[in-house]
Amino acid sequence: MKKMYVTIAVCSMSLLFASISTAAVLMINDRTTFEALGVIDYNNGFDSFGSGFSFPGDPWTSQGVTYTSSQNLIIGASTGYSSDGTPMMANNHWNPVTGDIDALAGYDLFGFDAGWMSGDDQGTLMSIMTNLGNYSFNVDLNEATHTDFFGFVADGGEYMTGFNIKTTYHYALAGMDNVTVGHQGNAPVPEPATMLLMGTGLLGLMGYNRKRFNKK
Repeated sequence: MKKMYVTIAVCSMSLLFASISTAAVLMINDRTTFEALGVIDYNNGFDSFGSGFSFPGDPWTSQGVTYTSSQNLIIGASTGYSSDGTPMMANNHWNPVTGDIDALAGYDLFGFDAGWMSGDDQGTLMSIMTNLGNYSFNVDLNEATHTDFFGFVADGGEYMTGFNIKTTYHYALAGMDNVTVGHQGNAPVPEPATMLLMGTGLLGLMGYNRKRFNKK
């Protein structure tokens, strides 16, 4: 009986450490492949803001994401900066574009279309924040007329908590559109804290049963 309890405890702790050790965020540049990984909760464009300049507020929350740039700015097609006909979220102070992702929702899928609308980015650093760490990706944006998709996938119990998009050239105006959040599979992956709680509960059960066994 004692061996069985020890085996249960070892398995629980192994699951915990395996979850932590495999934690990672990967980038996928194909939207179809990305969205096929799970269930998409929101795919948020900014078309409702029209063709001019719009300031929705700072911070401003919409569909699982709170945009926190120094001054959130939505740039429409008629402004001369976004010429693909699709309004994009940017920063009125140019650099960087930042935001928080609803941590309570536990999103492990986060993606968006991005491009620069003024001043070649000369290289861009995208930082993705999770409950367990920060991850950086060096990319090169196209113009807004030819945006690229950037999808990020968290594993090992991680979920997204924020992002930062910073161009190498300070005056390059980067923008994002079709901001997407979701979960892999049908539900969020249990985080390490949850697994630790499960392991603690099993250890407590072992102690309780051991006392009952000794009384007999």
